[in-house]
Amino acid sequence: MRILVSLLLLTFLAGACGCQSKEESPLPAPEEHSGVLPELTEDFLSRALAGISTRLKPTSKILELRVSGEVFSVQMQTKRDIPASDKKKSIPAGSLVQLDYIERPGAKGQPPIGQLRGPVRVDVKGAGEVKDNLYLFEEVNLKGMGRAFRVAVLSVDPNDGKVTKLVVRRNLPFGERVRGRIFVQSPRMSGSIDVNEKGTPLKR
Repeated sequence: MRILVSLLLLTFLAGACGCQSKEESPLPAPEEHSGVLPELTEDFLSRALAGISTRLKPTSKILELRVSGEVFSVQMQTKRDIPASDKKKSIPAGSLVQLDYIERPGAKGQPPIGQLRGPVRVDVKGAGEVKDNLYLFEEVNLKGMGRAFRVAVLSVDPNDGKVTKLVVRRNLPFGERVRGRIFVQSPRMSGSIDVNEKGTPLKR
């Protein structure tokens, strides 16, 4: 009987924290990790956004934005031929490329030092046409999504939860709008919340 009650309680908590299966949404489901992931903070997101925005335009066509506590990655489609990161050959227009922003510790008492890596050409994964999943960089408010980090922690575990990842992409095939998913890790149970393109939390 105790085992049955425990299972029912876990099922209820999973629903309360907004966990969602891959069948319900194309956005990735919360992942199980045995180790502790670095925390994704608003400060890192702000620094990374400032750094990577030097290589992006408001009209850049984005497939996916993926941010962790250590790396800000953007997958985008090139509008023209561009030099590859190894400078040996160019990447043709219309290719899918990835650009990363990373940080290393600065000198004692100094802020971290940001660095851009890429672009590198990446393979297309999943079903559907890339062009149908693209959105403009100016369509999303990443600072607004950063402000929703606190809401995500309160929804999953107000005491020990921490944000570890943000994924932003179009919500096909369930809808055409761009959606973000904020992942929270906790010693008890991990979960996530969804936000719209402006960073407003959504009900599931």
